[in-house]
Amino acid sequence: MTPASDFQTNEKEDLDRKRVFFQRQYDESSGILLQIDNLLQESHDITLFTDWKRLKTDVQNLTEIDQTLQNPKRIESFNEDNFMKAVMEDIDKRLTRSIFKETETEIELLTNAVKEKEMLACELQKENNDLNKDLRQKQAEIEKLSQQFREWSMASTVCLFCAAIDIGTTYTRVAFSSRDDSKRQAPLISTMIWPGSKLLSFKAPTAVLLDSNQKFVAFGYEAENMYSELVAYKEHEEYYYFHRFKMLLCDRRITRDIKIKDVCDKEMEALTVFQSVIQFLKDQLLIKISEKIKVIEENDLFYVLTVPAVWEDSAKQFMREAATKAGIKSGHLSIALEPEAAAIYCQHFMTDRNNREKNAFAETIKAGMKYMVVDLGGGSADITVHQRCGDGTLKEVVPASGGPWGGKSIDESFHGFLKRIFGHTVMEELRKTELEDFNDLFRQFETKKRSIRVDQTNKVVVTLPVALIDLVKSCRGKMKTALEQSPYGQAVCYKKDKLHISPDTFRDLFKSTTEALIKHLERMFRDDKLSDLENLIMVGGFSECELIQHRMTEKFGKHKKIIIPKEAELAVLKGAVLYGNQPKAISAILMRRTYGIQSLWGPHMHPEYKKSDLVVVNRCKDLFFKFLQAGEKVEPGHTVSQIFQVFKSDESNLEFTIYTSIDPNPRYVTDPNCQRLGSLIIPLPDIRAGQTLEIEATMVVGYTELLVRAKDLHTGRIVECEFNLF
Repeated sequence: MTPASDFQTNEKEDLDRKRVFFQRQYDESSGILLQIDNLLQESHDITLFTDWKRLKTDVQNLTEIDQTLQNPKRIESFNEDNFMKAVMEDIDKRLTRSIFKETETEIELLTNAVKEKEMLACELQKENNDLNKDLRQKQAEIEKLSQQFREWSMASTVCLFCAAIDIGTTYTRVAFSSRDDSKRQAPLISTMIWPGSKLLSFKAPTAVLLDSNQKFVAFGYEAENMYSELVAYKEHEEYYYFHRFKMLLCDRRITRDIKIKDVCDKEMEALTVFQSVIQFLKDQLLIKISEKIKVIEENDLFYVLTVPAVWEDSAKQFMREAATKAGIKSGHLSIALEPEAAAIYCQHFMTDRNNREKNAFAETIKAGMKYMVVDLGGGSADITVHQRCGDGTLKEVVPASGGPWGGKSIDESFHGFLKRIFGHTVMEELRKTELEDFNDLFRQFETKKRSIRVDQTNKVVVTLPVALIDLVKSCRGKMKTALEQSPYGQAVCYKKDKLHISPDTFRDLFKSTTEALIKHLERMFRDDKLSDLENLIMVGGFSECELIQHRMTEKFGKHKKIIIPKEAELAVLKGAVLYGNQPKAISAILMRRTYGIQSLWGPHMHPEYKKSDLVVVNRCKDLFFKFLQAGEKVEPGHTVSQIFQVFKSDESNLEFTIYTSIDPNPRYVTDPNCQRLGSLIIPLPDIRAGQTLEIEATMVVGYTELLVRAKDLHTGRIVECEFNLF
């Protein structure tokens, strides 16, 4: 082998070693770069820089190239510093790009988050604007819904006089007061005096006479006397005579066209009868007030009509319609519950019959104390319980209640007593042919029943009319025979046209009524809400009776203070005058019934026979949709609303039927305890086929009467609903 071939062989071998070495270096460098790439793909934290330092050291520790290639055309010379610099620059570039990329990603994420927040803020702002708009609409609606009450409040404070009309079962009373007189510490209230009886009286019999054309003729004592004359001359058949007609509305479904019968069983629409009476009383008020103020107009008067607490909403609505037909403007009229009016009266007058200042209401019944008012009127007993608030207003504790335990029930007992002595035929003939004598007999009894004493031992003497004595003789032979054949042969005797009744027998006429009242009160006092009640106030004409006073004291006097205010008979009447001047005297009441409307809902959990085919989707019909629940406490002006959809595009009116129930949670309007109260007629705008129309119905409660309004949510129009009684 020549030297040349040896050199070539050595160079080739050396080059091969170099190639192997660089191949290994390349592989190692590639591995390191791959690790760097993988490292850069991971999340960057403090470990990145630790790993990067380690890799940098590994690169710097690569084995040095011991010599440079001799053939520059094929293989460039290798410089370790340049190689390391290039590697480090590449690492720095990749690291910088990764950091920039991550920063850009973070900025993009933050930007998107800001945009989302801005969008959410816009949505919230829009929602807030919508809520504010709805709030303004609600406020406007509530303002309109309360307009009638504000008109009443304004009218009662702006009007010069407030007048109260108390149409009782047996007697009717009317009173008035000027605005200034009612604000006195001891309010000055004038009561109308009625002529026509043997003595002047603060009350007139609830009796009205109308002619054959149903036009008003006379009222009170005058009506009684005129009709008695007509009967005597047998000219009464052409007239209508209604006596104690208020009770004809009790225990009946009240409708606008309901009819009542007069004493001869002739029918007339009750609305006409009440309208005639209210119009007469209104005119008499104007005449009486004009005696004090020469120039007086109807707009100067605000009127309050009293009704029993147990009357239904339909009866209250009926009285309002009768009053408006009689010429009283709706904004100048309020309906007051009789016992609530009496409760207001007690706040302004002495709480018992002596004049000591310490018995003033404010000192006897302090703020926070509860007290019961038992209003014993002619036809019924109405009972309410209120708590006196710190601001002087009254808050109802339990729903008002009552029953037929008034003075009229004692009259009926006396009438039955006379029938058992003289016979049913005799008493009916006396009523039909000698009505004046019949009325005089019961007026005499009215005096006797108020004057009977608990410890009375002498007999009660009742003078019998000559017409009755003659009828007994013609039908029974002798008066003595009639007495002997009656159950009272030993307790009653007849002397000189007078009936002498033993005091025990006379007191027995009161027992059934007083015991029924006592049992009702005992049930009420079992309620835990009344455990701390200490004061019981008795008002009304029947409360003047010593027998009922004694029985109440005997039963409840050990644990309750029995209070009978001065002028107890006029407490309701005068309290109604004060109520008109203080429309917010009652700050909270309890709902006596559950109120709702008929509704449709999903078919689940309801029987198949309730399925309705009104719409495509199956619905359950006759559901009771509850607005207010029995026993719920509400403040004056409390509103409750619900939105309903109109399904049929061809409807011009939407009719809601209002239902009531004594059940707190009725399920269907067809349940036995449910009754239809009335309907609301809501005029609808034109609806295109497929268009949805939503109506929001709102009830306003907390006053004596129920107010209802409706709102078209599409146009925002608030509709005054016509309320029709069934």
